Formats: sequence, structure tokens, C-alpha cells
Amino acid sequence: MSPSDADLLPPVELLFDGTNNLSDYVQIGEGFVNYFLLNHARLLPHEAVLDLGSGVGQKSRPLSRYLTKRYEGLDIMPDAVAWCQSAYTRFPIFRFQVADIHSAFYNPAGTQRPEEYTLPYEDETFDLVVLSSVFTHLLPAAVARYLGEISRVLRPGGRCVATYFLLNPDALRGIRDNKNTISAPHRWSEGCFVADLEKPEATVFHEESGIREMYAGAGMNIVEMTFGNWPGRTDLVGCLQDAILSVKP
Repeated sequence: MSPSDADLLPPVELLFDGTNNLSDYVQIGEGFVNYFLLNHARLLPHEAVLDLGSGVGQKSRPLSRYLTKRYEGLDIMPDAVAWCQSAYTRFPIFRFQVADIHSAFYNPAGTQRPEEYTLPYEDETFDLVVLSSVFTHLLPAAVARYLGEISRVLRPGGRCVATYFLLNPDALRGIRDNKNTISAPHRWSEGCFVADLEKPEATVFHEESGIREMYAGAGMNIVEMTFGNWPGRTDLVGCLQDAILSVKP
């Protein structure tokens, strides 16, 4: 870790992004950025990045050493956004703002419905949009809306990296054999299963076929899928969730 990164490590009590210690926070953030954003999405330093679900900067911290043009972070957790706004003051190209979106699990006081939300950015202004562990907390109508908005704000040739819990024959075999480490046994709607019927956004599984249809409907081309180890797969990447890399033609 670079000494200059010390002030970009959040307080442990703010961690809510699947980690509960700073060692995992650093390892996951560095690994995701290096593997998915730099090596596979081929992010270049001068490109503009939108990080949806930016949290407490798990991805922005390694990107602060790389990007030279623009980074926008958007999250529904006011405390996380406030911390990032304070921590990244020495990085003028890094900006963070709150999305006033309702989530029964994360932001019950939010006023805007996710399936109706409009991203607060102009058309065709980003080269890369990142969503790490966002669609695992959104129901199908909201995912479809987000993908449409992502397509709108991406420039032609722009990429999107998003993670999911995808249901396909391989994942269903792992669930049947009790190999899965994450469970969502309750059908919520067509193509969607949840872990908690009272707070469905807590954990959401999406059927891969339905997600593919949503990308097509948004005018996005899926170019790569990396399947995670959550259903008991043996993988070389060490990624819990499934990841989709897509491109706007």
C-alpha cells in the first residue's frame, strides 16, 4: 500500500460493502480494479468513470492512483458519501454524491423509486460505468431501468462492468447439491429470487436469461461473463459474484 493511501482507508464502522476489515477492503478493491477494470474493460487513465454504488471508496481508492480525467461516485448511503467527499478533497477529479433512492434494506428513508430513477448525468459522458454488488440488491424492474440509464450516459464504445448472482444450470446444480454460500430461496417475481421477503433488496438472484434480455433491450452487447464462486464453483479469479462486461455499440 502506498503511504499516500492511508487517508483513503475508511473507519471500520463504515464498512458495509461485503467486508468487515480493512485487509479485505483493500484486497477486494485492488483485485476488482486490476482484473475487471484494467485488464478486461481496458480502462485508460484519461477515461471518465461512473461508479454506481461507490460506497466508502473500495474501487475509488486504487483508481485515485490511475485516473487523470473524471470519476463520479453515486451511492444511497449518506454517511459513506460524506466520508468520501471529505477523504478525496485532494483529488479534484473525484466527486461523490447521494442518490435519494428508496431501499427497504439500505435506505428506507429514500424518496425515489429505483425503477423510475434517472441518473443525474448528461448523455454520452462516460467511458466506463461500474456497479459492484448493486444489482444483487435491485429487483428486475430497477435493473432494467438502470441498464437503460447506463446505456444513455455511456459514450459509443463505452463499457459497463456489473456484478450479479445469476441463476443458470450450473448455479442451480450447486444450489441443489448444497454447495452455495449465498441463498435466496424465495421467488419474488418472474426471473427473480430473494433471501428476505420483508426486505427483498437484501439479496437478489436474477435468472441469467432475463438479464440477457435486459441488456439487449438497453442496446448493450454482452462481451464477457465471469462466473463467481458463490454456488460452490471452483474458480481461478477468486470472485464471489458473477460479473458481466458489456459494451455500448
